[in-house]
Amino acid sequence: MRAWGRAATPSASAPPPPRHASAPQLPFLDATTPPLSPLSAHLLLLLVPLFALRLAGLVLALSTYLALLLLLQHPTPDEDAPNFRCYSLVLRASTAVARAVLASLGFRLRVRGREHIDAAYTRRTATIVVCNHVSYIDVFAIAATVGPFFPVARVDVGRWPLFGRLLALWGFAGVDRSKAPPAASAAAESVTARIAERARRTGAWSSHPPLLVFPEGTCTTGDALLRFKSGAFVSAQPVLPIVLRYRTGRLNAGWVWRERPTHARAFRSWPLDLLHLLRILSRWGNAVEVTVLPLYVPSAAEAADPAVYAAGVRAAMAAALGVPVEDCGSMDDARAFYSSRIKDYAKSK
Repeated sequence: MRAWGRAATPSASAPPPPRHASAPQLPFLDATTPPLSPLSAHLLLLLVPLFALRLAGLVLALSTYLALLLLLQHPTPDEDAPNFRCYSLVLRASTAVARAVLASLGFRLRVRGREHIDAAYTRRTATIVVCNHVSYIDVFAIAATVGPFFPVARVDVGRWPLFGRLLALWGFAGVDRSKAPPAASAAAESVTARIAERARRTGAWSSHPPLLVFPEGTCTTGDALLRFKSGAFVSAQPVLPIVLRYRTGRLNAGWVWRERPTHARAFRSWPLDLLHLLRILSRWGNAVEVTVLPLYVPSAAEAADPAVYAAGVRAAMAAALGVPVEDCGSMDDARAFYSSRIKDYAKSK
């Protein structure tokens, strides 16, 4: 099986570069989506009942899926990785429900590189799936492509209604970012150890799903790749890189909000994430493109150094996306920006 090298370069058939000529100064800050005009804001309000129906379809799909998982789950001593009866049925149901969710959100799914998923499944290696992180839609795009996965996300996501319960059934690994040092370092080491243990499972792609990690650690606009965290690469196991590209016109699909996305009074006190979702739902012709890259087998140098391994995978993914890598921005920079600006959004004029 072909392995990507660290110096991977785009092929002649590589996807076109991103729609913006250059990456923004802060890859996690959307500075290109035009603000919502007062007229557009009022038109958006008129469509809220239609959006409610679409979201009801999404909740129905996820609720049906949850009921199926609870029905097929059976007790197992491996509490960290619950098993299911009729696992092939669970696989088919997972991809079908994820596609239904994408459709309810108005997204067409386009997949390239399916043969690399087939190769990973046939080889039955303990593969980790690594992906660039753009939006809350990412998880559904991945599930619609590869099926279920072991999720790694912020610990508070596990407390979300319905969605958190689904994560728990798949052995959710929560990352707690609220702790102060040295507790934060200890928590991070615990999650890294858990990722490494799962990566060595011999049943991946057969009786257990692969592990999904967003190594950037936060959402970006999709115009650059941040420095990768090394937790997914500590085990030195092969990884399956996947890159996502969204087509949503002038609206950036990334969960990276403008400081003041609208001057309209109608939305001044609305949560930014809800406003972003409404704008996504108001568009027609949305698409998410999923490109699966060949299985990345680390070299000896990469296997010995997780940071080198992470840099090699990031270079391959950036080449496939046609975007630069970005080391001056980090998850901590994003958190600092949000904490200092977003909390004052309702008071903005």
